[in-house]
Amino acid sequence: ANVSLNAIIDQDRLNAEVRAVDETETLDLVADFATTLQHSGSLSSIRLAEGARTPLRLIGSGPIAPLWSLAAPPDLRLDGDFDVNINNGIGDTLRFTGPLRFENGSFEDGFTGLYLTAIEVEAELDQRGIGFQTARANGGNSGSMSASGNYLFDGSSAVTLRLDRLNAFNRSDVSATISGDAQIDRQNRKTRIQGDLEVDQARVNVANLPGTGYTTIDVEFTDQMEDASAEGPAREAILLDLDVEADRRIFVSGLGVESEWGIDVRVSGSAGQPRL
Repeated sequence: ANVSLNAIIDQDRLNAEVRAVDETETLDLVADFATTLQHSGSLSSIRLAEGARTPLRLIGSGPIAPLWSLAAPPDLRLDGDFDVNINNGIGDTLRFTGPLRFENGSFEDGFTGLYLTAIEVEAELDQRGIGFQTARANGGNSGSMSASGNYLFDGSSAVTLRLDRLNAFNRSDVSATISGDAQIDRQNRKTRIQGDLEVDQARVNVANLPGTGYTTIDVEFTDQMEDASAEGPAREAILLDLDVEADRRIFVSGLGVESEWGIDVRVSGSAGQPRL
């Protein structure tokens, strides 16, 4: 994206506008703000006046992918179009209020295989956090899900999910169609997912499960370690506490096995290494 800055200083008052536009002109994001300056007679001494209010407005729309890539881990992909019109009132705080909208979205997690399409979100930003008015998506294969709740600026959140025959995993080892309700709670940089789910149908190929292939040995070479690039943002811990049931229609195959199962299990542990 191309970023431009236009600013005017009139006596001790600064008015400025920052605009970001991409090459296709589909992204147009503008931030305008004003504040009071003070100085002691030289250009290098110019600074914000103590206690100065800085009203700031952010308005614009466009594709979210360029902005998402700046902050998200590389194995998380988000596409779609956003629309934002928020401000911090008279400028005595950095907390913003106003509407947020996201549509035509898709999300893919390369680690778990989760894939969602047709994502649509309408939310309202206030002094405490973000309240979701509408949040829904389709599974990458079939089914749908909806959500409601809040994400607060203190790092906590409480979101309720409703799954309707959702089939949202692109994996070679596991596919599943799931219905039910779940709650996502976040406290102290830890996310817990709990709820009651019913597996409408699932297929598991044990030959493709992680750990069933060739055993590998981790080797580190000194010259490679010295030139290693910086790692992306770290993932937060996701803890599971789920009751999962299915009368039947869980088909397990591979390595000479052809079987159909029913289950009644509790899933705990982390999302990367769940315990059954």
